[in-house]
Order: sequence, then structure tokens, then C-alpha cells
Amino acid sequence: MQNSVLMTTLSINDLKEMIIDCVSSCLKYQAQNSNNSNVENPERYEAGVKVACEELGCKPQTVYQNINVIPHKKIHGKLLFNRAELRKYVKNEGAKK
Repeated sequence: MQNSVLMTTLSINDLKEMIIDCVSSCLKYQAQNSNNSNVENPERYEAGVKVACEELGCKPQTVYQNINVIPHKKIHGKLLFNRAELRKYVKNEGAKK
């Protein structure tokens, strides 16, 4: 990807207004999409085997040995787990036994 430079002339007031608009938009987006601490976001993935260990009640070695059946995503070499999916997995695996 090639870096490019865009040069323009803005007044200080125009620049301030642009920054304020941008920050306001970001804050609105964050407020609309932030997690309520009492409600779990079903699409939220957390990094680390520790998350899976907490939900599955097992050791990291067990997670790694069974990673082919445990719901997860792997992005840039990091394992990501969704707590809601792990709970569903535990419920379904318990029903099979």
C-alpha cells in the first residue's frame, strides 16, 4: 500500500469544527454500540485461552487439545472466543452425554 499525502488549506476555525464533528460522531457511535454492563453482547469475541478455560472449566491444555471442536475464531494467530457460544457449546455437549 502506497502512502499518499493530501495537502489543503483550512482556517483554524474550520479545522476545530472538523475535529469537533469527528469526535462527536465517534462518541455517538461508541454510545450506540457500547456494551451495557448488565447485557452480554452475543457478537463480542475475547482474546485468549483463559476466556475459554473460565467458561469450560478446564485447563489451557484441554482447550488446545480440543480446539477443533470448541467454537472460536483465529485472527492473526490469536484465538478468540465468544462466551455465549462457549456456554451454548457446553450446554449441547452436556446433553450428548
